[in-house]
Amino acid sequence: IMTVAVLSCGAALLTSAKADSPREDQTRYGLASGNGPLNTLLIHGQPTTPKIAGNSALFVQKIAESGNTDVVLLTSVGGQACD
Repeated sequence: IMTVAVLSCGAALLTSAKADSPREDQTRYGLASGNGPLNTLLIHGQPTTPKIAGNSALFVQKIAESGNTDVVLLTSVGGQACD
């Protein structure tokens, strides 16, 4: 349990400043945005490979940096309604 608490505190210290939109956040490699065509993820204006897409919306939040890696949390909102 202590390890999880330490990792959580470390991640909180590395959280980036929020972008203007909840669908975007700044990384060291450019702006991560869920505003691409059909709610696709864009990094520095370019689509990712493989393609990552949300249903009705894709929200992006940078949560940590580790070495040369930026960790982001993606939230896909929406989907098909059930009867």
